[in-house]
Amino acid sequence: MIEFFDKKPKPKNVDLFIQKNKKKCLKYLEKSKITKNIKKAWELTRIAYAYYAFIEVITEGSSYSESIINELHSIYGENYLKITSQLDKFAPSVLTNFKFETEDNKIDKNEIFDKYIILKKWQDNQHTFHHEVLYPILSKNDKEYKNYYVKKYDLIESNSRALLILENIREQSFLPIDTLAILIDIKIGQALVSVVGGKNYGLAMLK
Repeated sequence: MIEFFDKKPKPKNVDLFIQKNKKKCLKYLEKSKITKNIKKAWELTRIAYAYYAFIEVITEGSSYSESIINELHSIYGENYLKITSQLDKFAPSVLTNFKFETEDNKIDKNEIFDKYIILKKWQDNQHTFHHEVLYPILSKNDKEYKNYYVKKYDLIESNSRALLILENIREQSFLPIDTLAILIDIKIGQALVSVVGGKNYGLAMLK
């Protein structure tokens, strides 16, 4: 991502870049819906969520999104909020449902406006997508995976992301102490003891 934005891409290319990653998100989400393997469904859902989060990083609080606001502010000063409000009317938001009125919105279009409109479009898209599409599937697969894990290993752990890591660890024939130490650092919990044993857990704590 850094390399892409270092090249100062045109707004159209940014839009295509985000579209490409959104398609990947949808692809993994669809795969998670059709697989009958509970663990695989959760893994695919987490990958889909990673692509969603990647787009969030671009559109919310990134150096790229902040540069757009800073540029608008540097050009229009304190009036930049009025300008962005007018731009919102050029690209009706699925959240605010602005209506375009030609007499009230005569703004000469330029590249910074294109950047803002694309940014706003994806911010709104992400918001709606999360609540209407991603979250229901994420919540469903999260719950199903927790239930599956508890029944399979007779172990209760509230964090499904941690559970997935734990199960993948169980499938490893060898786990370096250094790797185990990292897992402890990310607070995967005492559940590790049931997988690697108390002695190995204690050694990793000393790292």
